[in-house]
Amino acid sequence: MLTSNDQLLLNRGIKLQLDKDFIEAEKIYLKLLKKYYQNFYINFLLGFLYTNIKKLDTALKFLLKAYQINSLDYNCTYQIGLCYQKLKKIDLAIKYYKFAISIKDTDVISHLNIAKCYKSLNEIYKARKHYEKVLMIDNKNEIGNWKYGELLIKEGELKKGLQYIKNATGFIKFYSDRYSYE
Repeated sequence: MLTSNDQLLLNRGIKLQLDKDFIEAEKIYLKLLKKYYQNFYINFLLGFLYTNIKKLDTALKFLLKAYQINSLDYNCTYQIGLCYQKLKKIDLAIKYYKFAISIKDTDVISHLNIAKCYKSLNEIYKARKHYEKVLMIDNKNEIGNWKYGELLIKEGELKKGLQYIKNATGFIKFYSDRYSYE
């Protein structure tokens, strides 16, 4: 358990990270980590910080440490999958996305990312099932509609695929601003 002064320091680090002052936030987290090596949250925050600045191998070091401390945290598990996906270690990405989905089955982003992983491995049936899950959770999800429509068209289901693409109104315009889909 953090002392009240250390909690204030941690809060300052979080604010700095939110303000994208990653260097100062990193200094605070590393200082706290010396004292609280087994603290899940500090390890997670460091991993998340390194993910943001694209130091993915370093991010994984801290995220995997956090995961050892608490393997039931959805955000940590998801971030590990995302790091592996960005590093093109697709089998490991799928493994951690599966863990994340087992914790929070209704999270659209995990389903979208695991579908993309399966698609990259040409495991179309598995990708299709995850796109379908996305649309069961949120039938208006633009990325889910677009990607599922593309998949259907590639599989020869032109009419059905075009309907899903039509449902993705505004997808192209808002894609990068609205989702943290990899």
